[in-house]
Amino acid sequence: MMKKIVLFVGMLISLVVGVMGLLMVLTVSVAQPGYKDTALVSASIGIPSLLLIVLFTFLFRKYKKDFPKTTAEIEYKERMKTARKEKQERQKDEKQRIKEEEKAAKVRALDESKNNLFNIPHIAGLPLAEGSLCNIHYGTDEFKIYGGGNNFHLQFEKVTDICIKTNEEIQKSYVSSVGGAVGGAVLFGPLGAMIGGRAKEKTAINKTNYLIVTYIKNDNIDYIGFEVKDQLKMAQEWVNRFDPSCAATGKDIAL
Repeated sequence: MMKKIVLFVGMLISLVVGVMGLLMVLTVSVAQPGYKDTALVSASIGIPSLLLIVLFTFLFRKYKKDFPKTTAEIEYKERMKTARKEKQERQKDEKQRIKEEEKAAKVRALDESKNNLFNIPHIAGLPLAEGSLCNIHYGTDEFKIYGGGNNFHLQFEKVTDICIKTNEEIQKSYVSSVGGAVGGAVLFGPLGAMIGGRAKEKTAINKTNYLIVTYIKNDNIDYIGFEVKDQLKMAQEWVNRFDPSCAATGKDIAL
């Protein structure tokens, strides 16, 4: 209320004083047209009077904006206020949505990097050629293996063990067992024999890491092996992450 009174008084004073000043200038100019100080008087009174008229115009517009009189003006002001508020809310919601989408995208990217191994060479265990590149996904209850245009699913409840072994470790088991290939076969089946025999044939051995999954197939133990290169750290995290409570019960093997 005080603001309204101040604006109204300011308008009234600026209008009255401004108009009186302009009338005074007009009177002096008409009464003494040849007087030498007429121009000076007109300027000294007229310019402030014009400024007061400008001030009145500004105050009048502000008064009309802040204190509309008609119902239509009040409704228009409320609509504009509501529209501005809704726009601000939409902008806020949009920013929040974009922020959440970016956060979700980062989570998905992180999840994808943690749960996927890409372009891993297949060694043995699947109906794929040796060296076929595969993508492996660590799901909630299974491994999904994509390779050779096929999708393979291995349920965790069938898996008994996941490990990473080097060719050197497999070779030691291979050459220390009676019959050579027997040791490798017992350790990792045909996969162990393949890797162990290959390592034995080489005079200069480069260290190679293999991700080996042991699982139950048709009531027998079987193995799937992949060569792990630059994704060794992630593969090791899979080994550490695998929950033994999800694993199948191993078989009794007579040696």
